[in-house]
Amino acid sequence: MAAQPEIMERFSANIGRVKRLITIYQQLAGPGRGRPSVEEADLLRAAVVLLHAALEDLLRSIEEVRLPLAAPRAFTRIPFPGTRSAEKITLVELAAFRGQAVDDVFRLAVDTHLEHSNYNNIEEIVGVLDRVGITAGWAKTGKSLIGSMMKRRHWIAHRADRNPVAGPGHHRTLSLGYNLVRLWTASVETFGNDVITRL
Repeated sequence: MAAQPEIMERFSANIGRVKRLITIYQQLAGPGRGRPSVEEADLLRAAVVLLHAALEDLLRSIEEVRLPLAAPRAFTRIPFPGTRSAEKITLVELAAFRGQAVDDVFRLAVDTHLEHSNYNNIEEIVGVLDRVGITAGWAKTGKSLIGSMMKRRHWIAHRADRNPVAGPGHHRTLSLGYNLVRLWTASVETFGNDVITRL
């Protein structure tokens, strides 16, 4: 189980990786050249995907630390180990855990849940913070920026950032700007650092 310094170190390293991709893009694309090529902008797309991964790793780490000791309501949607339902279990399912401490069963349930967890929108982030009892101090603009980054990451990861508008004058991928990716990165970094200090 990760501790606060380890979570901070890993999050900072991941944000550093994102920033390096952005810097490489800036060096490659150069100033004042107009719209970059699809291949050059792919560095920014990779940065967005890695930025989302850094955010997900942070949220998963926070749940790993805080969920086992969370209030009972935090387990509403987490299934009992070996089942798919979070609502009820039978003695047959419970029998597999004879002799184990309840805390060990909670840890197993959390670990199993986190293996399959993902965070794709602001509501899911809010849900994580609520489950673990952390009140984030993020600004409305930060929340909006992180939400737009998550939507764009989804489009990049699942549609290769395809431009749905085809025809003359339209590129095959959507435009992605350096400044926007920097803003998204700063928002995730600020949010992450704030949440880590509240662990």
